[in-house]
Amino acid sequence: MKRAFSGRIWILLAIFLGALVWLYDSLLDAFIFYQAPFLDMLILRVPARELAVRASVWIALLGLGWMISRHTSLQSRRGAALRESTQMLMLLLDGVQADIYVGDLESYEILFTNRHMRESFGGDLVGQVCYRALRNETQPCGHCPNSQFLDEKGEPRGVIVWEGVNPLTGRWYLFHDHAIRWVDGRYVRLQLAVDITLIKKAEAALIERSANLEREVEARTRQLAESQARLLRAEKLAALGKIAGGIAHDLRNPLAVISNAAYMLATTLEQGDRVDREYVQLIQREVGRSGEIIEALLQFSRQSPPTRERVNLKWCVQEVLERCPSPPGVIVDQAAGNWERTILFDRAQLQQVLANLILNAYEAMESAPRHPSHCLRLTPREANGAFELCIEDTGPGIPEENLDRIFEPLFTTKKRGTGMGLTIAQGLVEANGGSLRAESLQGSGARFVLTLPIATQETAAIHEGSGRSGMVEEGQNAMA
Repeated sequence: MKRAFSGRIWILLAIFLGALVWLYDSLLDAFIFYQAPFLDMLILRVPARELAVRASVWIALLGLGWMISRHTSLQSRRGAALRESTQMLMLLLDGVQADIYVGDLESYEILFTNRHMRESFGGDLVGQVCYRALRNETQPCGHCPNSQFLDEKGEPRGVIVWEGVNPLTGRWYLFHDHAIRWVDGRYVRLQLAVDITLIKKAEAALIERSANLEREVEARTRQLAESQARLLRAEKLAALGKIAGGIAHDLRNPLAVISNAAYMLATTLEQGDRVDREYVQLIQREVGRSGEIIEALLQFSRQSPPTRERVNLKWCVQEVLERCPSPPGVIVDQAAGNWERTILFDRAQLQQVLANLILNAYEAMESAPRHPSHCLRLTPREANGAFELCIEDTGPGIPEENLDRIFEPLFTTKKRGTGMGLTIAQGLVEANGGSLRAESLQGSGARFVLTLPIATQETAAIHEGSGRSGMVEEGQNAMA
């Protein structure tokens, strides 16, 4: 402002001095050429036309000076207003909490950055190429939208919105890019980048939490379905047990009579017809089988609540294997694993379950074609936070259609099976807080997986003796 005012003063002073010089020349001419008194010459002897011309010139010079002064004043005010607007715009851009920069569309040169961006990237980037200064690349970025800002006519298309991670800052940004006309008339790229890292982290956390909730809901739903299935099964088995117990008691006496009568017939027919003797023997065999079924039903109906205690798995398995020796041609393989696990289970019931599964495996391998390496494999393993004992055989396996039925009461594929062994075994395992499932290795055997509850420090006192009391009787477990 002071410089502009000083310039106007000098212009006016020059015009005023010029007017004075012109007036002096006019007076000097009048005095020299007209040789009259000065006042008379100035007023009376100068021709009116010349005087008017000279006055007009003087007025014109004064008007020109005024116009120049006014124009200079306007230009000065406009410059001041422009500088003030520019300063205000810079303050606004520097106050924005986002990275803003202007870059050339062809050379990728950075023409302007705001304060937030200078602070984000540690200095003024003007004059550098954007892909090197902002992303530490040696050539333009593959996703650079510079070629998309202008249409076929060379006019701006509009705003391009995208998001991405900056490799230098490691943060997520939401970018708003569009073309604007620069001070020199060319189109340049204006980018506003908003840091959305916290939003992205929140989104990731929300997605992870949602996935966790879905897994939890699925797990809880599955647990609920399993619990309901176990409850329904327990109710069915309880009802079946009552019925079975009553039927078994009612059938015992008639079967005893039939058995005695068959014995008497066999005694009287010792020297009789061979066919008659065979029929009597058939009656005796079937009466014996019926007796086995009745005993199984009675055992099923008399299941008592388990007395759970801390049991050493290794000792328990070893005792069952001693009581149930393998038949000829069958190898027993106790695979490597944590055999020293202490589980929480009713000792006698665990031995009964193991004996049932082991004897079933022996029978399955005996019924299979001769094989030089029939093997019973027992494998302890940790799986999904639980402890499992796998019992595998190399028998014929379980047909797929029977997998869902083998634990049903009275279902059996054996010629002399009762169909109660696996039902009782599964009931005992579930009563102790575990589970029992079957897997078919069709053509190469079957696998039964026992999930056993692990004993913790908070459980009852340790009972890890030899545990030879409470063993089931041999032959009682091969009922499946």
